[in-house]
This record gives sequence, structure tokens and C-alpha cells, in this order.
Amino acid sequence: MNDSAHVKYILSTGRTGTTQLREYLKKNYPELRIWFEPPPSRQLYLLWNAEQAGFIKQMTSLKLLNKYKSWQLKKNIGENIIEFDSYLSPLVCDYIEAEALPVIAHFIRHPYTWIQSIGNFKAASWRRHAVDILPFTYVVHPVAREEWSQMDKILKLAWSWRFINERILETQSPNSVYKLFKFEDFVSENTDLRLDTLRNIISFLHQHEITNVQDIDVSMKLNKSNADSISNWQEWPVNTLNKVNEICGDLMRRFDYEACDQ
Repeated sequence: MNDSAHVKYILSTGRTGTTQLREYLKKNYPELRIWFEPPPSRQLYLLWNAEQAGFIKQMTSLKLLNKYKSWQLKKNIGENIIEFDSYLSPLVCDYIEAEALPVIAHFIRHPYTWIQSIGNFKAASWRRHAVDILPFTYVVHPVAREEWSQMDKILKLAWSWRFINERILETQSPNSVYKLFKFEDFVSENTDLRLDTLRNIISFLHQHEITNVQDIDVSMKLNKSNADSISNWQEWPVNTLNKVNEICGDLMRRFDYEACDQ
């Protein structure tokens, strides 16, 4: 790995405010070099999922990512780079575990609202259609693989939420610099909490204390998700909600998220 590139990683399940953070950083901290889901993220995402399902040789996607990163870092020696990864978070975790001192910002969101948001997100209608019909478009938890085809969309997404967050948590080690940030704090209507979260995020990415930060516009919605195929969690069947709690419960408690029973 090339430490001189100064890469810091923002890892998440997606739909955690990272697009809004990217635009905020570009506007207020132009000295930072932003890589947002750098290509070929989508292709490697499908390849990695196929690999986990046993359709291609293990380590294939990681070898390709290593080659691409090596070329990418050589072009950007000395840059202060912030790399956003949501598509590739589990694969990027494999990659950064070999780094001497990886710096990882882990963005999380309550699984109830995340499931609704990611399930209804339509960046492009053709892409959403492709996600629903093509193989290897979901991150499948190994524990759930045998029963995957019988699950509904909500439960599949619950397992994906669990797997990606579990994998990011595994990157913590004595050799890593790790910090957790909540979507709910980043976009909070409580101004003090929101600004404090922003200060912590920017200080972590810069790795020195930032005292004054420009506020974000919480009314501005980027990549907005509207209720469509998945309703608000309050309207989910009791059995579905209980199963989501069962799947995600351990991490919800770890992240201090409440579980609700109908």
C-alpha cells in the first residue's frame, strides 16, 4: 500500500448522508480530494457478490481492486484523499485490512429507516429494475444464503444491513483509526447536535481539531427516496418487524438504536 497518498475511508451501507457530506466537503474544504464510489465500483460490487456465492474464484475481486488502487494511488501521491465507499464497503474492508494504519469513518443509520430508504431509492428507473432482476445485486449474509430465495425484500435488506456493518466493524484493530458517526446526528433538527457532529467528522477527516464549521442545509435532500415498494416501518406486519429486530438486534443495541414492537 502507498501511505503517502493519505487515504481516509468513509464506509457505510449507503443512504447514510454520504452524498450530502460529499457536497459539503467539496464546497467548504476544497483542499480535500474526494473520491466518491470510484469506478469500477459497481462492476466490482457484482463480481464480489458472485464470488461470495461461489460462482467465481475467491480473491478475484480483491486482486482486481488491488491493481486498480495501486494505479490510482501512484497518480495521486501526496494528496489528502477522502474515499467514499458504499457499494464496495465489504470488499474495501478486505483491502484496507492490509494497510499499515487505515483511517475509517463508519457511517450508520437505523435499519428501519435505512431499509425503507434503500428499498425505495431510484437513482434511475432502469437501474432499479436491473437491481430487482439481475443476479448478484444484493449483499447476502452467509447465514441467510440458504433461505435467501424465500425472503421478502425487507428481510433481504435487513440481512444486508447487518452484514455490511458487521464487516466494517471487523476492520477495528490496534493498527486502525476508527470512528462511528450516526446519520441521525448528522441531519438532526437539533442544531447543537448537528454542528457538533459536523465538527467531529471534519476533525476526524483532517486529523486535527476543527472548531468552526459551516452548517448544512438539512432541508436539502440529495438522491431523495420516496415511499413506493416499501412502506414506512410503522406499517410493516408485526411478524416482519419482529424478524428485522431478530436479524439486526445485536447491532442495534451496539449502536444504541431502539427496537420497536407493534
